[in-house]
Amino acid sequence: MPQENFNEVHDDSDDEDNEEKRTIFCANLDERVTEDLLYEVFLQAGPIESARIPKDQNGRQRTFGFITYVHKCTLPYAMQLYQGLSLYRKTLTLKYQGRTQQSPMGNYTSPGYNKRPSYDNSSLRAGNYVPYNDSPPRNPFQGSPTGSVIGLNSGFDSASDEVLDGLYSLQLPGNGSKS
Repeated sequence: MPQENFNEVHDDSDDEDNEEKRTIFCANLDERVTEDLLYEVFLQAGPIESARIPKDQNGRQRTFGFITYVHKCTLPYAMQLYQGLSLYRKTLTLKYQGRTQQSPMGNYTSPGYNKRPSYDNSSLRAGNYVPYNDSPPRNPFQGSPTGSVIGLNSGFDSASDEVLDGLYSLQLPGNGSKS
């Protein structure tokens, strides 16, 4: 049986083998952030090979870490997804570990690009949430500020009576009226 020669397709497998090109540098970590937490948070962007937070000479963890993804193509997505992320009220600083990586939008540098608001919700958990609303809350049983809806001021029973009265007054074929 004759052997066929297949042309080899060269892909970026060399980049996939280069750990530095698959790693995100994550700075401004709170001391309560663990490697497990870092792993779980960044796993949403794609499969992770490792999440590491180095320790200093005293054995305390540093305020930065490294997230290494399985695939290089995950990095631009992760950078876009986690831009502005806050953990324990500290906004993380993310950078490509391998300096050759470009932004997902190429050379596009619009003012405000990648400037997303911080979605730190720790104040919600602490009970410090104040909803944005200029008007005071209104009691739905006290009537509408722009007028009343059917029987709203007079209670549920009278409202249902008004609706039923309206139905009974309809002239439908076969209800005894001659047309």
